[in-house]
Amino acid sequence: MLGKLIKYDLKSMNRFLIILHAFLLLIAVLLRVFVTSRIQLQTDEGSLLFAFAILAYVLAITGIAFGTAIVIAVRFYKNLFSDEGYLTWTLPVTPGTHLLAKTISGSIWSFIDNVLVFAALYIGIATPDFLRLFESQKEDLMTELGFVGKYADITAGQLLAIFLLMGLLSCICNVVIYYASIVLGQLFPSHRVVGAVACYFAITTLGSVASFLFTGIAQLSSGNLNFRFIVNFGAEGAAGTGMSLTFVEYISQVLVISLGASLLFSAVLYIISYQLMKKKIDLN
Repeated sequence: MLGKLIKYDLKSMNRFLIILHAFLLLIAVLLRVFVTSRIQLQTDEGSLLFAFAILAYVLAITGIAFGTAIVIAVRFYKNLFSDEGYLTWTLPVTPGTHLLAKTISGSIWSFIDNVLVFAALYIGIATPDFLRLFESQKEDLMTELGFVGKYADITAGQLLAIFLLMGLLSCICNVVIYYASIVLGQLFPSHRVVGAVACYFAITTLGSVASFLFTGIAQLSSGNLNFRFIVNFGAEGAAGTGMSLTFVEYISQVLVISLGASLLFSAVLYIISYQLMKKKIDLN
């Protein structure tokens, strides 16, 4: 039954999200053909035009990502807590199965969205001129970012695998937050949608503060960071800067710590959502 629920949820979201992301890829191709491929990065005017094109493109991508999140959240709300929910709750399925199916299907589309966004970025900006410029500066850039020592032999494939894994986990956390906000919003019978939006902002704010504090405490306790919070770029380490890590080492540690905190926070929210759904919250 879990598989059928996931398949049904994906089918319900596909009609909107496929169109949305087809539009995204179309924008990427048009940008590549008519804008970025015709810009000469060696000139100041070309670099400025390229920057403006990328800015406009990023705004469009942000809109697509926001639209994807809205579709995922609305699907969850309509299927479980609107008039459609009366039919949904007649199925011989436990609240936990409903929540798990929706979390899996929502995470799948959220991850697909991330992959297509990065693919669209690559299509739009990875012109031959841009790639040649990157290759000419690659060694210096990698050194400045701290890809030396144990990080010197990291391949593009390994970096891609790491980003995909972290992206998948991040997508799961985000979807859990969407759903938890909606479930908590049902505790405000007269203002369910407003309550869900308010809960979302409260949860994300609390999560951000907790992640920041947790990361800071972990860094301070490890002796890698002092209160000046100075980031050192380059391969020379942190002599005289108050930091014993290169930039890539610091970012790696921060990402691991913050992702771990997010997973823990999301697990708590998932349990809360499950417990509230077991109580069969009144439908609209």
